[in-house]
Amino acid sequence: QALALMNGPAVGAATTTDQSRTLAAVVGLPGLTPAERVESLYLAALGRPPTARELARATAADPPPYAD
Repeated sequence: QALALMNGPAVGAATTTDQSRTLAAVVGLPGLTPAERVESLYLAALGRPPTARELARATAADPPPYAD
């Protein structure tokens, strides 16, 4: 059930900038580093900053197209 929820339309919609005002706002802020974007999203979604390990994993991928 958890996998179905994670792969379902509700999560898909919440992770697009068209449907998520928070995601759109963080992506649209100029001047933020990828690490600052990740921290902002963790705070909004989980109410806490990412751990050092989480931040390293989230920023290890190729830079997203919106990165400065």
